[in-house]
This record gives sequence, C-alpha cells and structure tokens, in this order.
Amino acid sequence: MSNPRPITVLHVSDPQFGKNHRFGRLAPDMTPDESFDTLLSRLKSDLDLLREERHGLRPDLFIITGDLAEWGLKSEFEQALPFLVEITDHLELSRERVAIIPGNHDINRRACESYFNDCEANEEEPRTPYWPKWRHYHWFFSQFFRDVPGFDFTEDEPWTIFEVPDLKVVIAGLNSTMRESHRDEDHYGWVGEAQLRWFAERLKRYREEGWFRIGAVHHNVRRGEVADDENLRDADDLNQFVGPYLNCLLHGHTHHAKWDRLREGVPILSTGSAALEKDVRPEDVPNQYQVIQFWPDRLKRWARQYEASRKGWIGDTRASETGDDWREEHKVAFRDVTAAFPPANPGTDVGTGESVDGSEKARREAHGREHALSRDDFLSRVEEVTRLKSPDARLDRIRAADPPIEYLRVTKREEGFARTYPLAAVAGGVDGERLEQFLIVHRRYRATDTGVTSVLVYGGERAAAELEERAARERVQLVSFTEYQGLIDFRHFVEQQTARLQSDQAYPPSLYVPQRMRYRVGEEDRSSDDALGTIESWLVQSGRFVLVLGDFGTGKTFLMRELARRLGATDSPLVPIRIELRKLEKAQGLNELVAQHFANAGMERIDLPAFRYMLEQGLLALLFDGFDELALRVTYERAADHLDTLLQAARGDARVVVASRTQHFVSDRQVLTALGEKLDAVVGRRIVRLAAFDRGQIRQFFINLLGSAQQADDRMSLLDDIKDLAGLSANPRMLAFISTLEPEDLQKARDAEGEITAARLYELILTKWLKYEFERQSPPGAVPVLSEDDRWAAVTQIALHLWERTEAGVAVGDLTQAAAFAAERLADLKLDVDVATHQVGSGTLLVRDENGNFSFLHQSILEWLVARKSADQLLAGGSATALRARSISTLMADFLRDLAGHAVTSNWARQVLAGEASDVEKRNALLVLERLEEEIHEPVDLADKTLAGADLSKQDLSGARLTGADLTNALLVDTILNHADLSDAVLRDADLTRAKLHKASLRRADLAGARLLGADLTGVTLESANLRRAKLIGAVVDREELYSADTYGAALPDHAAVLPWLDSALGPLASVAWSPSKGKLDGQLLASGGDDNTVRLWEVESGRELRRLEGHSGSVQSVAFSPDGQRLASGGHDDTVRLWEVESGRELRRLEGHSSWVLSVAFSPDGQRLASGGRDNTVRLWEWQSGEMLIALGHVADGWVAFTASGRYRFGGEVSGQFWHSIALCRFELGELDPYLPLRMAEDEVIIRRGS
Repeated sequence: MSNPRPITVLHVSDPQFGKNHRFGRLAPDMTPDESFDTLLSRLKSDLDLLREERHGLRPDLFIITGDLAEWGLKSEFEQALPFLVEITDHLELSRERVAIIPGNHDINRRACESYFNDCEANEEEPRTPYWPKWRHYHWFFSQFFRDVPGFDFTEDEPWTIFEVPDLKVVIAGLNSTMRESHRDEDHYGWVGEAQLRWFAERLKRYREEGWFRIGAVHHNVRRGEVADDENLRDADDLNQFVGPYLNCLLHGHTHHAKWDRLREGVPILSTGSAALEKDVRPEDVPNQYQVIQFWPDRLKRWARQYEASRKGWIGDTRASETGDDWREEHKVAFRDVTAAFPPANPGTDVGTGESVDGSEKARREAHGREHALSRDDFLSRVEEVTRLKSPDARLDRIRAADPPIEYLRVTKREEGFARTYPLAAVAGGVDGERLEQFLIVHRRYRATDTGVTSVLVYGGERAAAELEERAARERVQLVSFTEYQGLIDFRHFVEQQTARLQSDQAYPPSLYVPQRMRYRVGEEDRSSDDALGTIESWLVQSGRFVLVLGDFGTGKTFLMRELARRLGATDSPLVPIRIELRKLEKAQGLNELVAQHFANAGMERIDLPAFRYMLEQGLLALLFDGFDELALRVTYERAADHLDTLLQAARGDARVVVASRTQHFVSDRQVLTALGEKLDAVVGRRIVRLAAFDRGQIRQFFINLLGSAQQADDRMSLLDDIKDLAGLSANPRMLAFISTLEPEDLQKARDAEGEITAARLYELILTKWLKYEFERQSPPGAVPVLSEDDRWAAVTQIALHLWERTEAGVAVGDLTQAAAFAAERLADLKLDVDVATHQVGSGTLLVRDENGNFSFLHQSILEWLVARKSADQLLAGGSATALRARSISTLMADFLRDLAGHAVTSNWARQVLAGEASDVEKRNALLVLERLEEEIHEPVDLADKTLAGADLSKQDLSGARLTGADLTNALLVDTILNHADLSDAVLRDADLTRAKLHKASLRRADLAGARLLGADLTGVTLESANLRRAKLIGAVVDREELYSADTYGAALPDHAAVLPWLDSALGPLASVAWSPSKGKLDGQLLASGGDDNTVRLWEVESGRELRRLEGHSGSVQSVAFSPDGQRLASGGHDDTVRLWEVESGRELRRLEGHSSWVLSVAFSPDGQRLASGGRDNTVRLWEWQSGEMLIALGHVADGWVAFTASGRYRFGGEVSGQFWHSIALCRFELGELDPYLPLRMAEDEVIIRRGS
C-alpha cells in the first residue's frame, strides 16, 4: 500500500567551490548577467521550476555527499557556507533537514602534510585518520550546524548520524575519507570497520522503530566504474555491516548516475559533480544533481544536468536504465518503515504488504498509537510535558462519565507529603462551560483534600481575566499550554502592543511607504525595494541578527513599528517584542533592559530564564529600536561599546533586529570592528542601510496622506516649484515635516508673496528638526545636553567651514572644533568635549558616509545656513565674507534676498558692481540683481574679470565694460549687451543665443565655437574677431562686417561658409567621427577612415591633417572616439578591430574574431567596453584593455552597433537619436536648429551617422 505523502530528497554532490568551480564566485564588480550565473541562482531557479511549474517537487531533505571544496581551503568553505544557507532558506528547510558529509576534496592536504612533519619532528607516528586534515571542514560543519544539537563531527567520531524525528527519517553520514592524506598512495575511499560497526549498532534501533534509513557516502560504492582511486575499497564491508539496516544508499564522486543495488531492497542512487568546469570532468559528462521521492513500495527520481548553451538545467537521460528518460520509477519494497509511512492496514507491512503477526504486530500497533497520540491528542502532549516537569510523579488517565471528561490524575511528593490532583486539558480556548465541567471533578478531589489545587491547561486564545479570577477563587490554576511548558504566554502582551501600534497617530500604518535598503551577502552587494518584507522573511526563515543603519529621519522607527505590528497582526510563528531603547534607563545589561521594558508594559513579573530560552529557540523576534539611545553620554570612540549588550541576545536560533542612526558611529568600519568575531559567529547576520526616498516613494506618501493620486501630484508639483524643497523630501522625517505645511503657504513661498518665503519655510523646517533632536536627547530627568542654540551655532560653524574650503564633508576633528566653538559653556553643562562632538554629529543636521565624513543632509541646508549668516552680517552693516568665497546658486541668492530684505540685498549688489571687488563677488552681485528682477541702469565695470561659466542670462548689461573679460562657456542667453564693450574678451564656446548686441564692440574678441543663434548683431563691430566654428544661424548681422572677422568653419546666417578642403587623392571616405564635445579635445578633432586602408586625424579649425594611423590591410569602414577622446577604435575589411592612442597615433591593441568585414564600432559610455558589428552577421562585445571578447551574438543582419546612455549596447534595426546635423564645421543636435531653419533640409547640410 502506498502512502500519498512521499519523502522527497534533494541530492547534490561535488560542488567543489574553488578555482575550477563551473559558475565562478560572486564578486562586487559582476555584471547583472554574471551575478545570475552562479550555482546558487541556477539551482534555485531549477528547483522553483520543478516545484511550481512541472512536478510539484518540494524537498523535505537536502543531502550533500561531499566535495564542497576543491582543496579543503577555508576560503573555499567560506564560499560554500552562504550557498548552503541560501539554498536551505530558499527551500524553507530548517538546518535539521540537511545532511552533509566530507569528500576527498574536503581534506586539506597542506594541513595533513604539516601534521606529518610535526610528528616526524616529535619522533611520533601519525595517527589515522589524521584529524588536522579536516580542520577547515570541521569549521564549516560547526558553523552551519551550530544551533542543531546532536549533529556532531568530532575528532573521536569524525562522522555524523542525522536524525529527523518529525519525518521519522535517519541519515547515516558515512565518512569515506578516513585514510585520505597528502600522499598519493592514500588517495582512495575507505570507511573502516570501527565506523561501520558504530553505525550498525545505532541503525538497528531505527530499523526496529520503523524509521526510513538513508546511507550517505562520498566515494563510488560499485568498484570498476571509474579509476580505482575514486572507489570505496571497503564497499563489501559496508554491505556486510551496514547494508542490512539501510533502505537506500546515496553517493557522489561519480559521473554516470546509473541505478544500482547494494543488496535486495537497498537501491544505490548516485549523482555527479554539480559545478565542476568541463576541463576537470570526464569527457561528455555534464554537471548533475537529482531529486528523489520515496514511497514505502517504490521510488521515483528526477535526474538533472546543466546545459551551458541554454543557461539552465535540463533532464539527464543518461541516468535512466534505458537512457531515454530523465525520470524513472522503480518498485522497491522498503522494509521496516512503518513509522515513516504509517500503514493503512495495521496488520500489513507497509513496504512488503505481508501480514504482521505476534509481538511484532503488537509493537507496531503500539508505536502507531503513540505516534497518533503525540500528533492528535492534546491531553497526551500535556501528559508528556508533565512527565518532563515531574519525572517522579505518577500519572493515570481517567475518563469520567459525569461529566464526560478525560483528565490526568497526578500523584507526586511535595516536601515530604504525597498530593493528588486532577489535571485536564482543553485543546481550544477555555470558556465558562468548560471550566464548570472541570470544577465538578475538582470539587470531588477537594472534598477529601481541602488544600488541593487543580490545573486546567488550555491551548486556544488567552482566557478572559474574569474567568481566571473565578478559577483562582476555586483554587484552580488556569494555565495556557505555553506557560505550562515553562514558557511565557505573550499573547496578551502582543495584542496590546499591536493595538497601540495600529492606533498610533504619530506613525499611522496607513502612511507607511515601503523602503529601499542595501546589504551584502558574502561578497555580493544586494538591494531590496521592500526592506520590511525582506527583513520579515529573514526572521521567519531562521535565526538572524540584523543591524539596520540609516541617517536620521530615514524611517528606522517607522520600519521597526511596522515590523512589530505586522508580525503581531498576522499568523506569524514569531512573537514580536519591540523595545524602544530611548524610554529605558541607560547602560544596562540585556536582562535589565528586557525586565524594565516588560515592567513598563504592565507585566508584573517576567521569567527571564524562560524568556532567554524562548529567544534562543527562535520563538521571539526581539526588535531594538534606537540603539543610539542606549547610552546617553557617549563619545565616538566608545559608540560601539554598548553593542555588546544587544549581541548577548544573538544566541542559538534568536531573531534580533537592532536599528541605529548611521551617525552614531564614526564610520562603517567601527561598526564592523565592534561586531567583529561576535557577529561572525551568527550565520544569519545582516547589516543593512536604509536609503532615502526616491520620487515614487514621495508621491506614494502623499497618496497615502491625501487620499488620491491627483492631490498627490498637485502637492508634488508645488514642491517642485520651490527650489530644492523636493530634494529635502527624500528624507522621510523631513517629508513628514514638510507635509504639515499648508498648501497656501507653499503657494506664497513659490510666488514670493507675503511673509511665507522659501527661506522662511526652511527656517520652520530646520527649527522643528533641531527642536526634535534636542528633546530626543533630553527626556525628563536626563542630564544637561547641548541646547538648541548650541546646535544652531555648531551647524552654522560647520557650514561656513565647508563653504569656505569647498569641501564635501568634514571629519570628526572638525566636529570637535565646532562643538567647542558652539558651547563655550561646556564646563557649566559638565559636558566632555568628545561627548558634545558626538551630540553634534548624531543630533543635528548632519549625515555620515561609509568612510566617516560628515556632511549636511542636503546642499540646500548648507546654503541656507551660509545665507542666514551673510544676511545677519549685512543687516548689522558689515560685509558678507562668505559671498567672496565662492559662487552662489540661484536658491542661495533667493535665501539672501528673503533673509536680508530686498533693499539691503540690492544695495550690497550695486556697491559691489560699482567698486573694486573680486570676480566671484561681482558674479554673485549680478546674480542677486537678476533674482531681485532689477535692471542695472548704470554701466557695469567687469573689465578683465574671470566670469568663465557664469550664468548671466537675461541680465541687462547695456553699456557694460567687459574688455578682456574671460567669459569662456558663459551663459548669456537673452542677455542685453547693447553698446557693451567686449573688445579682447574671451567668449569661446559661450552661449549668446538671442542675445542683443546692438552696436556692441567685439574687436579682437575670441568667439570660437560660440552659439549666437538668433542674436541681434546689428551695428556690431567685428574687426579681427575670431568666429571660427561659431554658430550664427538666425542671427541678424551686417554681411560686410563678417568679412572683417575670421569665420572659418562658422555656420553663418545664409549658410555660406568656408568648408575644409580634404585632398581628393585620399579616395572615398567610408566613415568619420567627431571627437567628444566634452573633455580634453572638446570637439577639436575629426577622424576619417577610407578606402586607402588608413585612419586619419584632422584638426577641425584648420582642416590640417595631424596624424595618419596605418595598420589595416583593407578599407576602414568605421571609426569611433572613446568618451574621454583619448582612444580611437576602427574596423574594416581586414576583419579586425583596432585600438589607437589619439595623442601618439600608436596602435594599442588588435581585436580579432570576426570572420568577415567589420562594419561598425562603438564605445560604451564608461569607455570600458567596445562593441563591433560585422558582415559575418555577429555583434561582439569586447573588454578592449585586455582584448577579451565577452560575448558574441549571432544572426544580426545589419552589422551596426550603438550604445545607449545607460551603457547597454544595441544592434540591428532603426536607431533613434543617433544622428546629428553638420553645417560647415559646426555640429548641431537634432532639433537645435528648428527655430532658425525652414522644415526642409538645406542643400548644403550634411548628415553623419555615428559609428557608421
């Protein structure tokens, strides 16, 4: 008879993590494709396929038959450990469902040789089995099974018996490497008689009890299939001693995986290497693994092999007897397996179908009853606990007729007296009726013993308080099953905690937005868009210690509250206990913190040993919110000291989450150093970083808050209109502050009307923030801390420091100076300067990066602080020194205007422009007047000033004196420059689109490459001006005046231009490429390739040939510059791609692989990779520095390639946006000329295709 529920086993062997590992190892610089090509990813994907889409296979057991490493190195086992952890978690298996045995590659030959040498030095004989050879395997085994009692691998017994009680399965983990050493003559499989007899003695009991018995060994059991050193030499002994007690035998170390038998009724099932490279596997042998299902009368297996060309696993038909199917089923009468497969007919053997008589039948029936009772009878479970609690007590099961109730009569000795009392059990919740029935029984006992106290154990919902009081009055203990086991019943606590979190107005669950986070697993950087869901799944799967780091306001508290609420509101197997550390007394041990928390929650007493037991057994999820609150007075040097307090909780199968501000620690290195070896001992450890909100998350917050997408979009639009306010909203707490602002106030700030301005909004938000930080660090009864004014002074000092030095961040030393400057009364506060430094770094407006550098949450905060300081100086009649240090932004100009007032700000700007001032200060003054929307009536003197890159758009600079000024790359769009003197000024690549230069002087001015599209140049003087490659399309200019300027290569209003002349002897040109418009070359070079087999470099302005690159033996069909312009790629009819150094013309590398003409080449945006397309209908991707071809794609008909802005290459079909317009020697992007040209294309306009 078959049981409908089979036992399913995943069998993997020989992954051999190391240099010959087929799938490589994870690394931070992997591409997305490479990160998917790992044994972990490929195996998980295939197992999901077998489970979900095809066969419903869900493994109950995971067995690995050796060779996890290649040379027994610790680094190899460090790769294997996360693989096993992740696969086990993915299969949702506990560690008790995994069996691991060593293979010959798991021994460390160097360690073994060292042991032999030590023995020789000590004049001793080496003792088999040479224990040091398993040093690193033992470390790996201990790490994986650290919390599983009974799974051992010791020096005295280097083998393991894996007992799985809930399945009634036992796995004999045989070690066949007992004689392996570093010596070649010892390279074979051997178990040994001592080990075999040890297993035989123990397996005998499991056979008698009807468990399913699996043997697992590494080496081939059938000799002669492969080289003898791969075989088990004492296989006959294995069959003799252990064979009678096994139901099946699994092994690895083979490559054919054929069906075989050890003896009648004991099949041998083997599999080959899961991950070795092809070169180190026998010829034509794939990577393999198998899934096996066992019923009492048959087995079925699914053999899988890896097919590299398909990037996935397929069926392995060579495993079947016929060789034509990867699935096979065999009839096998498994004997003595009644516990694993309880028989439908109690008088029949479940495997053989034979009749079972006499004592054997009675034994099996008794076992069946015991199995059923332990599974279904709640009173039996209570009875079992009672026997454990009171081993000397006598228990009699009594079935009363009136009332009809079954209970235990307990007789035990207490302090010299024998007491008898009834103990009943109610599987569900207890109510008044159930209690009343038991009271009838209780009163009978009380009639003869007035001191009797009876016990009623229930397993359902928590009993009502009134019911507990009524029972107590009758001297009946009403106890939940959890409490009766000696554990703590947290149901009432969790209900109250969940209700508080559900109704919390400060953190309403309806406003929660899923958060993003980054974390690392081994060497792999990972991320999640649902931090809450990911952490919750980690906790449910297995023991974890998760440290959640985030800058202030990134939503750590909201995350922890939602985690506790969700675990409490669902049918989670975990009891969530959220401990808010800021509300507790500081610097206590774990027991004290827990006891104080439960006391505050109204639990009168707490059994701390029971609490620690439940925690270590994985029954609780301990959530510590605000680790940075644990120690009130702390320095950066000691910031991690108190982490040890919470690490005390990370033992056994504990589930612990700790949230802390990133700024609490001076650097990520300090966190890792503090965790050190303590956290290394926790297999499931994770350190995660919460990320700021992106735009989608901000929008979702407003949808949650306002109730509709339309209202959310309106509010988002309003924030966008107030410069950088949307940037501040990336911080969740800042977003919460901003959301409290009235829309009317936001509109006024946007329109610069009324009292509410952008500067005033920032002041309100930052004041609220620092007030929160002060109150957070100074709860009632706390010692004095830095005041709000102290914090304002400190952050202002830091802002000025960063502004004047143009630095991105400051180190801890700079924070110390700021703290001392801000709080000269530190002595009055009795506050150490290092403690004050920590309060500035962790309790103001600063964030910390991974290297320990502190900066402001957003650049706009720094600018507001500097603007406020400058405004105070101007209002006091002084000078604003910060405005001389660097150029200000438009937002900072608005801040200055709003904080100092219109009149004061205007007066300062005009004084600067009229007098002697630095280039930076004059540029800032111009910007301020623009933001004030004031015209400059008096002429401005900016002669010889450096204004390169300045934005002077839309300003009125009529009559300005700009002689000799450097305006390189300046923005002068719509700027009024009528009658201005720009003689000898440098305006190279400046943008003067639609500028008004009526009667301006441009004598000897350098406007090479400048944009003058649509400009008014009437009456302008252009004597000796340089207009090379200048763009004058649409400009109004006197034609005669142009003759006095150098217009070589310029795009003139009537398109008449002097074009460069290339020697016709060159022959037809097949391709051209312009050097990048940004960078060292700045669009100054043109490369060409043609039928003369050469690549030529031309100077754009002069048309002069600079360099000739020779090497191709056929026509050059494509040329392309690298993004930095330092290298040039070419491809041609000689089927090669060549890399050239632009500056020297030297050939750097030749890339060969195409079997026909190369028609197109293109660099990736980062310049690291090169794509080529050819007439052989392939596209190839190269790492040009090494010459390695990364990938070749076939069946690409067109043969051209291009890269998108994201760096992904494209090929074939139409390419949008891959063209430009060229007039003379001026390049125009698509659409740039639309306002100035008719829709039809001009006759002398040339279209050049990139990479053609």
